[in-house]
Amino acid sequence: MTADRTGGEALTHESEFVFRDLHARQNGWSARWLLIGQHGAVELWYFTQGDELAPRRDGYDGTYMGGIETHYRQPPDYMRDDPPTFEDCDVLRGLCWHDGSSLAASEHYLPRALDEREDVRSMLLDCYRSQFGVSVDV
Repeated sequence: MTADRTGGEALTHESEFVFRDLHARQNGWSARWLLIGQHGAVELWYFTQGDELAPRRDGYDGTYMGGIETHYRQPPDYMRDDPPTFEDCDVLRGLCWHDGSSLAASEHYLPRALDEREDVRSMLLDCYRSQFGVSVDV
């Protein structure tokens, strides 16, 4: 094991994560991918309006909303003095300090997630590594 940036133990194997791939249709389409681990979770999501099945791959066109979100079990340094964002987070099932970006989702993550050659789980593992400062063996 290696230490993460908070001084704790890092996750050592991909099998220690729960990955969920959720899709639904209700007034458009929605997708939600979750990767949940010891330190928290990363979540990629989008929903479209009307009959569009997925966001356009060539950039944001106003027909969908989406985000890449980080759910922290413990506050990161920049949120150290903040109360939890959620008392009962639907992803972590408890306290959560939450941050995210629609811009990063529409410009970076969603185009890759919608490209059938890219594995969303691997992409979220990379995001988890980056957000939580841990190493993960695959």
